[in-house]
Amino acid sequence: MIDNQSNFPDIDFKEIGIYQFITSNPYGIDDDKAIFIDGLTDKKLTFGQLKANSKKLAFSLKNKIKFKRGDVLAIYSPNHIDYPVAIFGTIAAGGIVTPVNPEYTSEELASQLIDCGASVIISHPNYLDKSIKAASAANIHESKIFLFDENEIGEFQPFLSLFSNQEIKPEEYTPEETKSITAYLCYSSGTTGKNKGVETTHFNMISNGCF
Repeated sequence: MIDNQSNFPDIDFKEIGIYQFITSNPYGIDDDKAIFIDGLTDKKLTFGQLKANSKKLAFSLKNKIKFKRGDVLAIYSPNHIDYPVAIFGTIAAGGIVTPVNPEYTSEELASQLIDCGASVIISHPNYLDKSIKAASAANIHESKIFLFDENEIGEFQPFLSLFSNQEIKPEEYTPEETKSITAYLCYSSGTTGKNKGVETTHFNMISNGCF
């Protein structure tokens, strides 16, 4: 008989929200340790900043623009130092993140926004014109479009303007909910037809991260 038991110890998959998993800090990382570094600008994001700023963003998402548990926020940008805060601020608010291919046209962006029901967009400034056009097609008000980086463009505000002096307690989930509630809604390349949304739950992300 073949013994299928692994020689490695069993993995303890935590049945908690992805925000709680990421910030649980089992290895004792210092809050002032840079965990993201922009290779072009050398701008850094520390572990402490990620935790604090994501909770500040979550507070304003819920209290300023009435972002609710289960709502979808789209990020239309290439890699950016503020990307992690936007992701975990959305997650902390109980929302779903849908990252958008930065090479998409405004029509392709609109298609994803409509399909996933996004209500908020965080866009790289270089893609603002396409974001405006797509938001109009998806019936998203221009006041729900925010920008990476620190400068406003016309009436469009940087997402940093959403940061509150207050923090919110991140949304929590039961073990059962972690396996059924979507955290990320990523889209396929559309090789065999129209791009399709792939729902990834909190537990999906944690189990992948544990390997």
